[in-house]
Amino acid sequence: MADRFLLVDERRLDADLRARVGRLLAATLDDGPAYLGTASRTLVPFVRAVALAGDGVPVGHAAGFRVPCRPQAEVRGLGDVAVEPHHRGRSLARRLCAMATAACWDDGADLIVAKTRPLRGVAADLGYAALDDFALYVEDEACCWRDPAWMAASRRDVPRLRLLEGDF
Repeated sequence: MADRFLLVDERRLDADLRARVGRLLAATLDDGPAYLGTASRTLVPFVRAVALAGDGVPVGHAAGFRVPCRPQAEVRGLGDVAVEPHHRGRSLARRLCAMATAACWDDGADLIVAKTRPLRGVAADLGYAALDDFALYVEDEACCWRDPAWMAASRRDVPRLRLLEGDF
């Protein structure tokens, strides 16, 4: 079980913890090697929720991102959720996602988007709902698309939004 949970502002993340989080993400997420060094792929998180084992090694992670969009709106993304295999089944992902979601609300989000299939139950418990239409979409090389794995939580009515980055 994790011994400690941290909510870390990205600007205050020290190089050693960043490297250790990068190794966790590289070992557990699909785009693994892309996380080495910076512990991020496309968007840089503004906040990270990290679960640490007794020896200080990260065993779980979730991040909050500021997602640029048009028209301008306060959109945040929940992503890069990873739990080391030996620590799964202990509600670490649930706690980390709850911490990152709360940080997104505290940061002024009107809408939080999560791209997830494995954590749909966790996201639903945190107030996220599946998106079945093009309320959120991305334009890429003259193509308009939405990700069927997206779920969103909203505090107010948000207009149809074009996300400038759909992968977080």
